[in-house]
Amino acid sequence: MAATSNPALALLAKSIADVVGANSELYRDVLRAVESDEYVDIMLAQASFDTLSGEIKREISERVDDLVATYLAKGQSVEEMADELAGKLPDGMA
Repeated sequence: MAATSNPALALLAKSIADVVGANSELYRDVLRAVESDEYVDIMLAQASFDTLSGEIKREISERVDDLVATYLAKGQSVEEMADELAGKLPDGMA
């Protein structure tokens, strides 16, 4: 996958893959938003995310915090983080 123009979405996608799974509909929606960076895809991803329970959202949030801390500890910039994350995102296919 090429570098994403939206590092926050890439970070969210990686966290969702880690918590919910790369074969989930939510992950595929968010991955589509990462790849396209189109408004309609971002809105679809948001709608999918909104259906999650509060507990799952908290788990994803904690995973995001862990990933950010890891990248900050390495001294990486947002652009470097986005490039590295883009290369680590599962393809979302079953």
